[in-house]
Amino acid sequence: MDRFSLKKLEFHRVKEMLMRHCSTSLGRAYVQDLEPSTEAEEILRLQEETSEACDALRMYPDITMEGVQDVAPLLRRALIGGVLEPVELLSLYELLKAARRLKRIFARQEIELPLLEGRVTRLEEGSTLQERIAACIEPDGEIADHASPELAKQRQKVRSLAVKIRDQVDELLVKQEWNRFLQEPIYTVRGDRYVLPVKQEYRSQFPGLVHDQSASGATVFMEPMPLVRLGNELAAGRSAVRQEELKVLEELSGLIAVYHDEIQENLDLLGELDFIIAKGHFSKELRANPPGFSQEGHLVIKGGRHPLLKGDVVPIEVRLGQDFDCLVITGPNTGGKTVALKTVGLLIVMAQAGLHIPAAEGTVLPFLRNVFADIGDEQSIEQSLSTFSGHMTNIVRILKNVGKGSLVILDELGAGTDPEQGAALGMAILDNLLQKGPLIIVTTHFSELKVFAHTRPRVENASVEFDSKTLQPTFRLSIGVPGESNAFEIAERLGLTRDVIVRARGLLNPEQRELSDLIRHLKEDQFAATSARAEAERLRCEMEEIRGQVERQEKKLRDKQNEILRRAHEEARELVRTARREAEHLIRSLREEIRQQETQAGLEQARQIRSKIDDLTGKIDEEIASREVEPGGEIPTAVEPGDAVVIPRFNQEGNVLTQPNADGEVIVQVGVLKLNLSLKELRLSKKNKKQAKVQVQALGSKDHAIARNATVLPELDFRGHNVSDGLREVDKYLDTAYLAGMNKVSLIHGKGTGVLRDAVRQYLAKHPFVASYREWGLLWKGERGVTIVEFK
Repeated sequence: MDRFSLKKLEFHRVKEMLMRHCSTSLGRAYVQDLEPSTEAEEILRLQEETSEACDALRMYPDITMEGVQDVAPLLRRALIGGVLEPVELLSLYELLKAARRLKRIFARQEIELPLLEGRVTRLEEGSTLQERIAACIEPDGEIADHASPELAKQRQKVRSLAVKIRDQVDELLVKQEWNRFLQEPIYTVRGDRYVLPVKQEYRSQFPGLVHDQSASGATVFMEPMPLVRLGNELAAGRSAVRQEELKVLEELSGLIAVYHDEIQENLDLLGELDFIIAKGHFSKELRANPPGFSQEGHLVIKGGRHPLLKGDVVPIEVRLGQDFDCLVITGPNTGGKTVALKTVGLLIVMAQAGLHIPAAEGTVLPFLRNVFADIGDEQSIEQSLSTFSGHMTNIVRILKNVGKGSLVILDELGAGTDPEQGAALGMAILDNLLQKGPLIIVTTHFSELKVFAHTRPRVENASVEFDSKTLQPTFRLSIGVPGESNAFEIAERLGLTRDVIVRARGLLNPEQRELSDLIRHLKEDQFAATSARAEAERLRCEMEEIRGQVERQEKKLRDKQNEILRRAHEEARELVRTARREAEHLIRSLREEIRQQETQAGLEQARQIRSKIDDLTGKIDEEIASREVEPGGEIPTAVEPGDAVVIPRFNQEGNVLTQPNADGEVIVQVGVLKLNLSLKELRLSKKNKKQAKVQVQALGSKDHAIARNATVLPELDFRGHNVSDGLREVDKYLDTAYLAGMNKVSLIHGKGTGVLRDAVRQYLAKHPFVASYREWGLLWKGERGVTIVEFK
């Protein structure tokens, strides 16, 4: 894009803000090279990178570039055979450790971040190199003893010699015959040699070698002769240590050269990641959003804010490229016209550079090939350019290069010369630009350009609002109404006397006064219409809120009604179970009487008991019918094995196991139970089809027949229940199994502490249907987790 215009729009200041969020010089280098793209695919990719960075910062707040440095010079030195220092090796180690840390963070895969993950997965950890550096170099930058066996050996030798020398020095210091030669009974080190401070006058008498003397010359530092041999051995040992340390550093530097390409790629990837993460931080700082893009060249900015303005910023609303291609903005000085121009241009440049923009959701920008801006005073004494000449120079350059797919921003078009000629020149320039097809936004104070915008197709007036009561600009941009310069009001606010203002108004020609009055009335009408629209919108929002409250209240009432009906239904079913128990008791009594008496009286009594049962059953049916509610939901016309369905009668969900038979019946799996149900008894579940993974096995003819007729399993598994819930499940299951005509069932209660097992067996001992119960298996090999129940 046009670099002169980027500078005028202050894109470099946006880059400076972005650079502050980079953690490394690698990322800052990417920011310095940042330029707006003109390719649609690249722009969308860059925007997606920034969006992923925002998501990553939200999901992985522990992302950091700690330890990442630009080690390219070190890599080059190692590649040509140079030897790296320990601290330099540590910087390479920290770089590899940062790569490992990032790979661990993104390995969580809590969110899809394909662009960032594509870079992170390419990072090389260099585990072997990491381990070797960590083993050889201490965190404080010292070479470890265990870096090599020879180094450990030589260092131990040096330490032993140093201890031996200090011991001998201590022995010399305690000898009285030596003390008279010394300034003080202490020792010190000069040039890695242990020396004593000898008085100058005893220099020739003291047996030793001179290594140094004090500044005054009164003291000479001499190495006693008994220590010379040990000192030589110590110096040789230290030399050997330095040689071994050099070998370790040469080995590690050679290993760095081997990993040169991997580390260099890590540098490039970490620099990109630092840059992308910085874009995410920048988006958060600006409270920015990703813009939408239009292939048709439309521009719609909602709630746009200039990124360089601090504090409470009045957002602007701008549209361009749909109903009109040129926007002529008029209004008072200090009203925000220039800021509006810069905001539009800078937001487009930022978006095409891959940055989120400080604008509301719903903002749509075009893909532009160039942005041209002529903003500010181009006066130059050195080049002998006046304000007018400077503007014209820029406009000439713009007219040569502009075309469709560009945005032209012109501030104070035609200013700096005779108003009449400047206005005529401004209209001619706009006509020329309109023929070339770019989007255009200009500001002006010329009334002729307001008329031009009103009469020309594809051109629209706009104004920055000015409060005539407070004599203060509102900084809001209104499209469709031209603005006034409000020079008289501003001059009066700044202190110009009233009589001068009145005189100035009187010097206006009648046409100008009429135009000002017309504009004022238009703005008053627009303000009234805007206020009415805002009030209507407020009322609509209130009505939506009230409607929402009513719907929520209705739903709450329906839920409460359904809960009441569900409880009533359960009560009815309890009545059925009670009645059936009574009926079975009567039947058993009848059978017993018949076996004992076998008389006509017994038969008559049987008829009476049967009549009681029929009456009781009728009452139960009437009770259920009065309380039963037709369940909601859609009755399925066809189902397939694996479909999820709801069984309203049991208030349960299950999965279909078989295709419907000729009678419209299917087998449904509900927990451990398999039920044979009609399609009319089912409702479609809200779950997706085959959401639950149900395995439907092919059944043989015999097994298939059994499965179709069996509605109750021969066992009940209620392990993990507490006593009250477990007994409730057992009670329901025994009723169902007994009425189904089963002779024997298994209750799986588990072993555990035995509390549930004992409670169940106490309950079975009193149950009217139970003939006997026992543990499962043979007597000598029982299973205490299962109880076998036989019915009467």
